[in-house]
Amino acid sequence: MKKLYLIHHSHTDIGYTAVQETIMDYHVAYIEQAISIIEKKIQETGTCSFVWTCENFWQIENFFEQASKEQIAQFEEYVALGFIDFGKNYLNMTELVDSTILNEFLAKADQYARKFSRKIDSAMTADINGFSWSYCDSLLKNNTENLFTCVHGHHGIYPLFENQMPFWWESTTGERLLVWNGEHYHFGNELQIMPNSRMTYQIKDQYINDFETGQMDVAEARIFGYVDELQNKGYKWPFIPLMISGFASDNAGPNEDVLDFIHEWNYKHGEEITIEMIGLNEFFRIFREQDLSEVPVYKGDWNDWWADGVGSTPAATKIYKEAVRKYRLTELLAKENHAEKSLLDQAKKDLMLYAEHTWGYSSSVSEPWNTLVNELEYRKSAYAINASQEINKYYAHLLKKEYGYAMPRANRPQHFLVINPYEKKVKQNCRLLVDYWEHIGNRQMRGELVPFLEVYDYETNQVIPCQTQTTARAFEIEVILELEPKETRKLGVRLNEEKTEKHTYASFVQGTEGVTDISYPNKVNDYEIQTDYFIVKLSNEKGIAQIIYKPTNSNLLDESAEAGLFAGIYEKTEIHTDPYQERRRMGRNRKGKHAKRWVAELQDIVVVKRGELYTNLQIDYKLEGTKVYSLFLKIYQNLPKLECSVRIQKENEWAPENVYVSLPIPVDTERFIKKSGNVMRPAIDQLPGTNTEFYLLDTGVMHINEQGVGIGLCIHDTPLVTLGTLENHLIELSSESTQFKNQAPLYSWVMNNFWETNFKVDLSGFYEFSYTLFLEEAVGTIQVLDEVLTQINQGFVVIPVE
Repeated sequence: MKKLYLIHHSHTDIGYTAVQETIMDYHVAYIEQAISIIEKKIQETGTCSFVWTCENFWQIENFFEQASKEQIAQFEEYVALGFIDFGKNYLNMTELVDSTILNEFLAKADQYARKFSRKIDSAMTADINGFSWSYCDSLLKNNTENLFTCVHGHHGIYPLFENQMPFWWESTTGERLLVWNGEHYHFGNELQIMPNSRMTYQIKDQYINDFETGQMDVAEARIFGYVDELQNKGYKWPFIPLMISGFASDNAGPNEDVLDFIHEWNYKHGEEITIEMIGLNEFFRIFREQDLSEVPVYKGDWNDWWADGVGSTPAATKIYKEAVRKYRLTELLAKENHAEKSLLDQAKKDLMLYAEHTWGYSSSVSEPWNTLVNELEYRKSAYAINASQEINKYYAHLLKKEYGYAMPRANRPQHFLVINPYEKKVKQNCRLLVDYWEHIGNRQMRGELVPFLEVYDYETNQVIPCQTQTTARAFEIEVILELEPKETRKLGVRLNEEKTEKHTYASFVQGTEGVTDISYPNKVNDYEIQTDYFIVKLSNEKGIAQIIYKPTNSNLLDESAEAGLFAGIYEKTEIHTDPYQERRRMGRNRKGKHAKRWVAELQDIVVVKRGELYTNLQIDYKLEGTKVYSLFLKIYQNLPKLECSVRIQKENEWAPENVYVSLPIPVDTERFIKKSGNVMRPAIDQLPGTNTEFYLLDTGVMHINEQGVGIGLCIHDTPLVTLGTLENHLIELSSESTQFKNQAPLYSWVMNNFWETNFKVDLSGFYEFSYTLFLEEAVGTIQVLDEVLTQINQGFVVIPVE
């Protein structure tokens, strides 16, 4: 072993150590400090052995916004000379990030990198525990050929059952990204290479809590011990790359004092191990000069252990998901560029910042009353809220300019334009909203007029079947349309002189109290709901007990499941230590060994209304940890589809807790999920040694059964799901022996306050989560089913027009 390469950088946590805008200023200042250090060294010696690496392009982008032309020129001079380097990643993201937006931000870094004659083709990440498979494609698409990862194994772990090793990550298209699967990003500090930065985190030796022994003595023991241990494991490379920070903290700046230690070390031990500072891209240039023929190749998703932060802010995450939906619709709808595009650009930046991996302040669980905890929480949510506002403004402008979106006005006619934004023919339901203040003809809209409402095709005057329900401020009139690719259809709402709802004059096998509890051929009853496609059987114990698909007479649900479809499950781990330590000792489980679990107890089932288009069903449960847990379902008569709204009033709890929604939909083939723009098979299409416990989804889950019928579940606004047992258990990382989990029981994981730092601990409040279960006959391929899933997630666009 001849070389120990140090990559000096600052790990970016936007909010963990200070409020977000202060963190931004830190990193701008660190670039300025690095420039000053390099300038001074060049003035003193004519060259510079100090090298600073900007971890990501976000740091550079912020520096450019504040720096003078002279500072930018000096920065770029030092980049060209290799004294400053940068990674082409934008930030350390969660898999919540929209893959199209991420690709756009990666492209910005690539475009800037092309400015320099030396090759800048590397990215790095720190802290985060994984990436969607599509991230590999995105890096390669943007001319990033190398990735250095520094996984923080807290409540997670690096892949491949081993770190400090390279591998080729094969993309979905068969291209290869060279990855160095490295140590924790502070490991150079832990070896005591950085003066005044003493820390012990992973190493277990006699110097833990020893602040008296000299730095060189500790460094000698640890560096030689570490090198010996690597060599004993078969490490073959002639160098070891390590990350190092200027002080023992996230968001730490540069420290030129490291050069003094390097000089002293090399004078004393240089014949055995030489320490040298190096930039990220220079490291990969040197590494690629080695014989890489035996570097292993792996393909699959690198499923993230740190995706679960989204479950601690379910309300803000729901706003984020809706903003992403509207952003995707703007991409489909826009026919030209608009002056308001700056709104969209800012929205994309805010979406990126919400999806960044830091979820709050470092003491969010141990000190939930702390002012900084609350400030960071609201700022984090503000990214999603601001993105929602910006996209809504742009969306409304686009629809107004290109499609005739009409603002409210007195006596506005009830005309609506329904837009199919897709390149496929689509049949689905959509909703027309008529406000309470509106007049239809000369009559103000009110509940008594609902039976007389009629929807018609504006061009043909053909009446379209509809069904209406009331909302807080409007009447929601639902219709089902089949539209050609990119078709728009104008509809109108008017009053019919006769009621559009059916009259009943005689009772038919029914008591006078109106309860439908008698079994009789072709007679509806309150124990099942029949549609053209389904027989939904109701149970006084579970709620929805069976969904029989009529064409095959098969049950879509697992009758042996502990909880019924969409029923709630609550978990709590009592605090035996303190709120911080109780969570820390869970490891990779998201609950303690003594966790208690409650399944929702059914309280009532009410068939609210049977209409021409759908049947409304309400199911109320009693669930520990909540005041309210209710389901509101629409079961469609002429579509193989049902929608469910899960409404929860959650109580406050400081102890670690989880809330799940049961999804007992068995799989007889292979389960697929949509994840960060990529369709993959959980527990199968994964790198060895990665997380198979839970996944962060884009749109939902799906499979094609043995009869060739596509079965999909769109999970609209709560993206986490878990696979397998909910019990605390021995963790099995991804391998051939874990592929059975692909068909394991599935749960929507709607809330958690698991992490002992930076997660929001208080989950109390009112929530609503939406799901759509659908079937697609003769679907053919999973790609076609994925397109249907996307269409259901985003829907038709409906706007009022003149």
